[in-house]
Amino acid sequence: VQLQDTMERSAYRTYIVLVVEPPSLNAGEEEQRRWHESFLPSWYTNTGEPRLLHSYTEAISGFAAKLTEGELDAVAKKPGFIRAFPDQTLQLMTTHTPEFLGLRNGTGFWSDAGYGKGVIIGLLDSGIYAAHHSFSDHGIPPPPARWKGSCKDSLAHCNNKLIGAQSFLGGDSGDLLGHGTHTSSTAAGNFVSDASFHGLAPGTVARIAPGAHIAMYKVCDNSGCPGSAILAGFDAAIKDGVDVLSVSLGITRSVSLDLDTIAIGAFGAISKGITVVCAAGNMGSFQYMVINEAPCLNLTDGITIKGQALNHNKTLLGVRPAPVVAGFSSRGPSPISAGVLKPDILAPGVKILAAWPPIADSSFNIMSGTSMATPHISGVVALVKSIHPDWSPATIKSAILTTSYVFNSTGGSILDEKDGKPADAYAIGAGHVNLVRAADPGLVYELSIIDYAGFICSKLGDKGLATIVHNSSLTCAKLPRINEIQLNYPTITVPLTSLPFTVNRTVTNVGPAASTYTVKVDAPRSLTVRVSPETLTFSKVGERKTFNVSVSVEQKEQELFVQGSLSWVSGKHVVLSPVIALSKSSGFPPSPQTV
Repeated sequence: VQLQDTMERSAYRTYIVLVVEPPSLNAGEEEQRRWHESFLPSWYTNTGEPRLLHSYTEAISGFAAKLTEGELDAVAKKPGFIRAFPDQTLQLMTTHTPEFLGLRNGTGFWSDAGYGKGVIIGLLDSGIYAAHHSFSDHGIPPPPARWKGSCKDSLAHCNNKLIGAQSFLGGDSGDLLGHGTHTSSTAAGNFVSDASFHGLAPGTVARIAPGAHIAMYKVCDNSGCPGSAILAGFDAAIKDGVDVLSVSLGITRSVSLDLDTIAIGAFGAISKGITVVCAAGNMGSFQYMVINEAPCLNLTDGITIKGQALNHNKTLLGVRPAPVVAGFSSRGPSPISAGVLKPDILAPGVKILAAWPPIADSSFNIMSGTSMATPHISGVVALVKSIHPDWSPATIKSAILTTSYVFNSTGGSILDEKDGKPADAYAIGAGHVNLVRAADPGLVYELSIIDYAGFICSKLGDKGLATIVHNSSLTCAKLPRINEIQLNYPTITVPLTSLPFTVNRTVTNVGPAASTYTVKVDAPRSLTVRVSPETLTFSKVGERKTFNVSVSVEQKEQELFVQGSLSWVSGKHVVLSPVIALSKSSGFPPSPQTV
């Protein structure tokens, strides 16, 4: 046993190491790299391999390196060390959907948004087959002057559509799995005529934001997606200047936020104004299986996506009813943050036709999974961003959630494939994305980086804050500790109790300057929802109004949750928010009776 312990302590592993920023102000990349190297016992391992694998400067302050347990103990004793954790391997979450979402060439919202013109979508994925016709730059202008990225290898064939490609696994950015090519073309593939998969879904294919630019950050191969590579991809995307990050991957179980490489990287991205969109997972219809659920990740900001079955018969759009929640989609509540409704939103994710590399006998393929739903929302974000370039990730997220719909094509409730019954909020989130309304929500729920930092302090304290937030000036002593129930989120989740439980929310007017909204509550008899005031009157754009929501439940039997909704209704807008009363036995965080 002693010999085995000695061997394990002397075996090399990849660790992600977080450290304070370099002593000198405004240190460049080379100086930061030297600072990271100063923590290592040597530049090379005993076998001659470089120790330092990645040097992070944007998403976090730290590095990934090969160390033994004994060497890590020595690193941990050096001044400036914050914490370290072993690298983990994550997994990929493996058409006429533009028409289903209300997009038609040359008309309406698609045209108003310029098809996503000027917006840069970055993807953390398995690489890209750059020569595919979906990545032609026909009709695409050069990228914005702020773009700092490039293509790092000869296979990339970059142009005005594909403006960046690099691998963080060694080798080139090519795609031997097909996943990254499929998701990239789903988010922003250009128009391609005569597309089909063995005769299925024939016609002209264009994806959600065909005018947007694409940048691929290869972090996955057939062995999986190392967390160290994922952080490197986040780091590079932030430096390059992407507007949206699409992340169709995740770990197969929930982990604490300060050990979650996607949550850590996403917070770094959203603090720079980048909207992050992530898959909720394909773990099926059991509760508490949703992943990538961190509030700071989902559109702060990122959006967690659910798969949605379109029930295509050779992709016939008239099939009714649609949408239906796919049986493979992971469900909430969140095992990490039960006080925030997860997933956030429902989007197309079943039988999606998109580009495919020459690893099969077709240049297109049909795939299903929350991986396929994620780039749909990434494309939606790009279109909204094109119309509202000054909107923050939180504003965009709120707009998408509060304009969603909860009815299917026949006017009934959206159904769940697992049992054919109406889908609940832990299957559909706020509802199905409603693209034609998302750019004009009327009111939005805003959240700042300070709000999320306060939430992290409440949950994880100073050590968690130092791990997740790349800002040494922020400490929990300087921040309000914000319980997740108190976050100004577009959905409302409170403990299930017979006594009234009250939370506050603040909305910002982004619609007509002079407008009045009246509250409408939809709830079962057992759920009482009272809102005060019942009317909100605005006189200018950007004006904010605060209201409180008091929720109580008449419990007749033990239930996991009871759900209803509240809407702020004006002559032009309906601003919808689910209201969930969740059992305290579900892992709900402790909190005061009224917040």
